[in-house]
Order: sequence, then structure tokens, then C-alpha cells
Amino acid sequence: MTIPIKLTKKENKDRWGKELINLELEEYVPCVAYCEIGESSEFSAIAAQVIAARSYALALLQDGVTAVLDNTNHQAFKWIDPSKMPKCVEAARQTAGQVLYCNDKIAKTWYGATNHGTCKSSKTAWVADTAWTINQSDPWDKAYCAVQKAKNPSWKPTSATVHCVGMSQYGSRYAASIGISHQAILSFYYPNTVLRSYQTPPPTKPLQLASERTRNRPSIQKLIDYAEYALAIGGGYVFGSKGQLCTEALLTACATYNPGQANNILTTSRKWLGKRVWDCSGLFRGAREEHISYKEGGATTIYNKWCTGEKGSISNMPTVAGIAVFRQSKSNPSIQDHIGLYIGDDNVIEAKSSAIGVVKTKLSKGAWTGWAYLDDWDYNFQTGGATPPQVKPLPDNVQWSGKVRTFKGSEFISLWMEVDKINPICNVYVGEIVGVLEGGFNENGFKRAWYNGNTGLVDTQYLTAREKHIPYTQNATAIPQPKSTPPIAVSTQTTAAQSPTAILSSSIVDDIINVLVQHKILVYK
Repeated sequence: MTIPIKLTKKENKDRWGKELINLELEEYVPCVAYCEIGESSEFSAIAAQVIAARSYALALLQDGVTAVLDNTNHQAFKWIDPSKMPKCVEAARQTAGQVLYCNDKIAKTWYGATNHGTCKSSKTAWVADTAWTINQSDPWDKAYCAVQKAKNPSWKPTSATVHCVGMSQYGSRYAASIGISHQAILSFYYPNTVLRSYQTPPPTKPLQLASERTRNRPSIQKLIDYAEYALAIGGGYVFGSKGQLCTEALLTACATYNPGQANNILTTSRKWLGKRVWDCSGLFRGAREEHISYKEGGATTIYNKWCTGEKGSISNMPTVAGIAVFRQSKSNPSIQDHIGLYIGDDNVIEAKSSAIGVVKTKLSKGAWTGWAYLDDWDYNFQTGGATPPQVKPLPDNVQWSGKVRTFKGSEFISLWMEVDKINPICNVYVGEIVGVLEGGFNENGFKRAWYNGNTGLVDTQYLTAREKHIPYTQNATAIPQPKSTPPIAVSTQTTAAQSPTAILSSSIVDDIINVLVQHKILVYK
């Protein structure tokens, strides 16, 4: 699933060259966790933060927000190289798809740096009453502050305005430091919730898989056209780019995010100022962003994760235009150090280097070692065979659905970020089914809608054959909860010298013990 993100920070705008992007959910949440709680936190605190961030983003979309902001009005976000945040990436992997539900609705999991020792309900802090936020003492937050103060008498908690609703990041860090699991942390801060997999339910009836449902992926010809456009305009090369206009700001941003290439970016690549620029994988990222949604990945990631079907050695490559070709690293066979696009007649388009830019070369004269079909593109026109459609069933919150029709011979309509129709999220072709999330069955106009995992705005005048949607919430599958966190055996005779909480007041220690007993993660011996 992709998340629409509205970029407000200059560094984000410089990196992407636009204000609205779509990013895969599971690439988005570790970046949020890194920005919000940091890589140095204990693992269970990071895992709790990942789930809270994922739940909060999806709850915003569930409530009708058309794009998640990249600042603390929603959640802090900037792109972080996965190699620089291994714990955040692993936490996202281990909890992939997990969100908090309350009564079959994704809980809006507010959180903040601190609550100054007291959690507030949303009704106390604002107006809206929610079952998963309550007024309660937070001994973990108090303990974190006490520990920091003991280490550094001049330490003070954040002076930022705090709402005190939901999870305290101070509190989650302290809880994690004494061995509390992420499930127990979430259970304390978000009572009356259940941890479940975010998934679309089964369809209410068998989906039609006839000829009108053959356009579930864009034609590979669109990727070829994109690459030929980059070639025709004399596209340049900047490491880390994907079709942006080369400016001083872009060079600085790419150098900042790719310090190993900084010297090359700030010197050789300057020749491309004023031109559109790509790196080798950027040709694929840019085309995917234009026709599907943005997805991060270099040549190795594309080979391993974007090409999960047929692939092989260059010696047995089928002559199908649109196949990706790869050059394997000589020193490390697990790494693909270059990628190009085969366009037929022994020709490859590739973003070759900072000195050369985007060029057309001969497949037979290159150092290519492998090839692969790309999962997200339809090769049907090339192979002559039917491409199995990849249509996700309608989610429970759809009110009614309709089939796309167009006027004046157009092949598709778009799902939009805003009603101004400037930033499309994805295209929806004639005959596809769109789920409408609001408004009456017979109403026309721009409505919040869902298509194949994307949420945006659709002009319902283009929807016909309308049907009311019957949800199948009873089929949702819960993630099995751990039987329990291994109980923490605490002797009531522990001396102050032995106790890890020796610097805490007796009242805070008592509060912590009460919380652990309440959540059945502490026993006495």
C-alpha cells in the first residue's frame, strides 16, 4: 500500500522535486520511527513507535485526510538510507502490516515526547472522546525523567507544547530499557485496542476478471516511452536523482543523502545544471512514480524486490522490450551495481555515469550479466499472453462502488490528491471498479475513493453500474498475540544497591510495579 505525503520541509522538497509524493507504507514507517524516536532507542520502543506511526497514518487516511504531512502536525518524516537505521528497518519488518484497532476501526494513535507523568484522554485534551485514550498516571514517563535528572542535574524535559494523549516516547524508552515488550507498551498507552494486520477483506462477490479487467498494471510501453523521453532531451546523471531538474539545491540534497558520492555529485555532475537528471535506477523510480507510485530502490533492490518473477542469465534473455538488464558486481555477486532498460533491436537505454548521462547502447556490447521482468508493468502487448490482473478487493469502509467509464475516447480517469486535479495518485482504466468512501449512492462530484490500495479523490460522474457495498469485517484476521512477555521475577527483598530503579522514588517504583502487575508481565517470588 502507498501513502500520499505532502512535503513541507525544504530538504524533502529538494530531494523529490515536488510537494506531493506517494511512498510505500513499509518504506515510510521506519523513516518516521527514525525521525520520531531515533535509532539509539531500545528495540521494543522502536517497534512500538513503528506500529503507532503506521496506525496513525492509516487512521488519518481513514478519516478523510488526502495526504499525510511530513512535519509534527502529523508525523516527522524525511528519507533515511536504510543502512543508517537497521533497527528501525528491522522493527518495521518484524511488525509489517500491524496496526491497532478499536472496534474494527484503526485507532488514531497520538503520541508525543512526554506527558509529564500523566496520560490524558482525547476528551480531556481536546473534545473528541476515544475509547483507546484514558486519563491515567504514567510511571514510565516519570521514571525516564528521574533517571535523566540523576545522570545530569541540568537536564530538562522538552519545552515543546505537548498534548499528553497516547504514548509518551520518554515512557516507552524507559519501559523498553527494563525489558517491557512493544505489545505491552502499546497495551498500556492504547487500552481497548487489538493489534491486527492491516489488510483488505475478501470481496463481497467474485471480482470480474474478463477483458475489461486487463489494465491493472500500466503497459510496459509507458516505461519505454519514459526512458526514450529521458534520452531524447539529453538527460543527465546525478547519483540519487530520478528525473528532477538539476539545480544547486538538488546537488546539495543528493550529496547530503549520498556522502560517498558527494565529491562526484558536487563536481562532475554540475555539468547537468538546468537539465533533467537521473541515475541508473532513477529511470525506473521516476517512471514508477509517474505511472504507479513512488518506491525507493537501487539496482539491487529492484532486482531482488521489484522483479520476483521470471529472471535469468543474460545468455538466455528473451528479446522482449521492457525487460530490465543488470550488471552484477564482480567483487560481490549479491550486488547489482548497474541497471538498464532493454527496448528491442539489441538496444538498451541507461543512465550511464555523471560524465555521460542518459545514453542508448548495444546490449551485445555491454557488460550485462542478468535480466528480469518487472512486476509492476504489463508486458501483455509484448508476449501475447494474458497478464494475470492484480486487483485488491474492496475494503470494509467503502460505501458503494462503480465501474469506470470515460468520454471522448479517453482510456482512463485518475485518482487525485486534490480537487484541483494537478497531482494524480494513479490512473484507473475503463472497466475498473472504484470504491467510494463517502456520499450518497446517487451523488456526483469529487468524493474520497479507494482503488487497488490507493486512497484519493475521484470525480464520480465517471462511475457507472453503481452497487452498494456490503463489508465482510467478520473475515478480518487478527495477528496472534504473544502468549505473554516472559514475566519479570522481582524479589520484594531487593536492596537499593541491587535495584535497577534505585535512583527512583518509592512512589514511582510502586506505580511501575502496579502497571506491570496489571498487564501480567510481572510476578513476585
